[in-house]
Amino acid sequence: NKKAWGTGGPIQVVDIGAHLGDRALWAAARWSSGVQVLAVEMRKDNSAAMRRAAEISGHGPGVLQVENVAVAASASCPRERRRMEEQGWATIDCLMGHWPPQRADLVSLYLG
Repeated sequence: NKKAWGTGGPIQVVDIGAHLGDRALWAAARWSSGVQVLAVEMRKDNSAAMRRAAEISGHGPGVLQVENVAVAASASCPRERRRMEEQGWATIDCLMGHWPPQRADLVSLYLG
């Protein structure tokens, strides 16, 4: 359990286009005592697999949060986080607004 470098609090990692969550799961394992990870993946099967892997690894919602939405250039931002998955897409601003830290120290972005 390594602490994130030079931080007084947890480091915030955002992984957009997370696929199966290799980067998100690595960050959660690497800095387990000082990290919060938001993983965003549009495919339901990949999101479900990532949630299972997080559960098996012991990374709860306080460490690794998985959102099953596509990232869009513009979209309405629902007041309730659960509505994003029902809608199927969200902007980065909306995702960050529903994530308690509302900031990111490291960002991984894949929109391929």
